Amino acid sequence: MSGTPLLIMSIFSLLCCQILGPVSWFMANNALKSGTVPAGDIGTTNAARIIGIIATVFLVLGIIRFIMNGGNLSYNVGTARPAPSLVVTIPADK
Repeated sequence: MSGTPLLIMSIFSLLCCQILGPVSWFMANNALKSGTVPAGDIGTTNAARIIGIIATVFLVLGIIRFIMNGGNLSYNVGTARPAPSLVVTIPADK
């Protein structure tokens, strides 16, 4: 597989399914190394490889964040604080 299908898979991995990032990176590398990529698809396959690398980096960063967050999937790390009061006090006339 080379060219457009790899590019679509790598874009899909970047947008919503990051586990496909290493897969598209691996497949694009294999296609480029094997030399079976047609001359017109080399740029597209290389773009798929680069996007796969970026998606893989995002996947690793997400895993690191998950581990550092204690396995908690919520993104609010700090504690919730109440909103500041907007009550205006008017001094009484003496």
